[in-house]
Amino acid sequence: MSGTGPALIICTCGGALAGRLVFDRLAATPGFGPVMVTQDFCMPEGWRRAAVWCRQAGADVLVVAACGTPAATEALGRVATAAGLDAHRATVVDVREACAWVHPEPRWATAKGVRLIAAAAAGLTEAVRTPPPAEIIPSGRVLVVGPSRAGLAAAGRLRELGCQVVVLDPSRSDSSRASPAGDPTSPDSVPIPGRLLEVTGQAGDFTARVETAEGILDLRVGAVIVAVEPPAHVPPPDTSSLLTLLAMERWIATAGTTPSLHGKTVAFLLEDCPWPSATESALSLALSLVRQGGRSLIYYRDLGVAGRGLEERFREARHAGVTFIRMESDPPRIGERDGRWVVEVDVPGLGLFAETADVLVRGDAARPPDLGDLAEALRVDLRPDGRGPGERMPLEPVFTERPGVFWIGPSRSPCTVDQAIRHGEAAAMAALAAAAPGRRAVSVQAIVDTGRCALCLTCLRVCPHRAVTIGDGPAIEVLPAACQGCGVCAAACPAGAIQMVEAPGRRLLAELDALLSGPALDGDPIIMFACANSAVPAARTLGRLRHAYADRILLVSVPCLGRIEPEHCLRPLAAGARRVLLCGCYDRSCQHLVGPRRARMAAERAAVVAGALGLDGGAIQTASVAPVDWHRLAALLDAVAAVAEEGGAGDRAARGEAAGERAAEGSAAGERTVKVGTGKVAA
Repeated sequence: MSGTGPALIICTCGGALAGRLVFDRLAATPGFGPVMVTQDFCMPEGWRRAAVWCRQAGADVLVVAACGTPAATEALGRVATAAGLDAHRATVVDVREACAWVHPEPRWATAKGVRLIAAAAAGLTEAVRTPPPAEIIPSGRVLVVGPSRAGLAAAGRLRELGCQVVVLDPSRSDSSRASPAGDPTSPDSVPIPGRLLEVTGQAGDFTARVETAEGILDLRVGAVIVAVEPPAHVPPPDTSSLLTLLAMERWIATAGTTPSLHGKTVAFLLEDCPWPSATESALSLALSLVRQGGRSLIYYRDLGVAGRGLEERFREARHAGVTFIRMESDPPRIGERDGRWVVEVDVPGLGLFAETADVLVRGDAARPPDLGDLAEALRVDLRPDGRGPGERMPLEPVFTERPGVFWIGPSRSPCTVDQAIRHGEAAAMAALAAAAPGRRAVSVQAIVDTGRCALCLTCLRVCPHRAVTIGDGPAIEVLPAACQGCGVCAAACPAGAIQMVEAPGRRLLAELDALLSGPALDGDPIIMFACANSAVPAARTLGRLRHAYADRILLVSVPCLGRIEPEHCLRPLAAGARRVLLCGCYDRSCQHLVGPRRARMAAERAAVVAGALGLDGGAIQTASVAPVDWHRLAALLDAVAAVAEEGGAGDRAARGEAAGERAAEGSAAGERTVKVGTGKVAA
């Protein structure tokens, strides 16, 4: 048997989908050659039969209409391997959670399934064939910047695991003392005084340029761990002082005891510190001081006790004699009298309350050192307050936007000494994965057309993972170990010189064209571009819960909303879609950091062009959901369908007539043409 078109396998899920889908109509989807119907594709016997069938059919493109579970995806991978298929020319179409289980009427569920299957086949025919993997030989060495507790914990764990470590001390970079002689990676080596100038390359194969007293040193490393911390401030004994929690912690850790505080009063101000790490540190210090004969006062507005064991520590501190004072919203008034601090606060139910203290400990962490030069050398962004990378959930607490570069310790976020050490050990394990010696094959995520690339460097500026670099050739280069496949660079390239292996532009447009044609749905289609990291899992949860929504909503999965271009929004509107929804992560939750912002930019540009074409630019909408936000997604889909339902046929006819008039005027004037079908759209 030989196929004359894409091959189609339909799985009935053990007969569970019988009566919910019309399999004969699915099998008759236009454009397919051989068709196989099975009921156990996810089982070993089922995928083995499917692999034999694919080989006999001579299939080059394979679509499997089945469930949307990981088992189906894994079975597809096994079939592709056994049948010799290109992994990027085979896919699973979810007709269970996305059709049968969310659309009670078999007619509409089947019609939507036919469109999804046809779209998958059209996209696969335009898919980029899997390029050969790139080979990287990691150096087996890690650079640790900063001999702090966190940095030394990371270095120690890496050395225990057999990894070479170089520790750089930027705090002594201006010292005239020469760097120590010998191998800097040996376990007995001391930190090298020096300054990090630049880090080039990719995870596993970085080149770190370091300035030392002896000159410039180029180190080949597999990963970089930044563990600098604010300079220590140890107060003079027997005097009143103003400290931070971190400085107080260091003082006690260095001295072991605090004889100068025996019988003294120490006030801890936690008015702007709701995080559990500050609570843990303050409770530990207050208990230590009380047990040494001192007096501890803890002023708080919202005491964070959500961490492990903090509730018990809070009770222990109260029983030991630590005084807790809850403040109103007004900030405390701090003064000085007779060599002691005076703290006045408004206490609920009591009014103004004043206490004196010998030492005042502020809960806000010590101001980090100037990290601008270090961040520039590493090509990572700092927070607005000058601390290390963060502000985004996927990066916390050790990762940065650049794969292979890790940032830990109090210069990144407030943390106790114990937490800094744990972060150091976590960073060591992550760095080892990138720097471990041995050959490693890395999948190529992006392909650059050197003939189209104009070296405008737009991709270099927008890449959130610092994967784009300028090579020796006539075009930019995409570092395979750094590229995360988000597609932001491909969407931003004005020349269309970058093609993503997972979601090439031609494939997305082909899928859209197929989705917008086919069997009639219960209303004009609504296209939803769904982020694979957030909206897609939420939609699958809706399916598993069998929560019904309008069958006219057609989902297009993309690796990140940053992959969307204005043309992707305009194509559905020009073909008669009622709405276009871009649904992805929240700003601080995006795996690729900039996806929601880039999606909003694309939607705004598309709306401007839509207005010029006489289309409804207001029909383009962006929204955010989390992977577990199935209830929010359900409400969003219901609202979008309701808004689309309000528009009537007269509305559509009026817009179509206006679009025709504008197109005729533009053609007659011959001054400008906006292409919706092909090419880039510039606003």
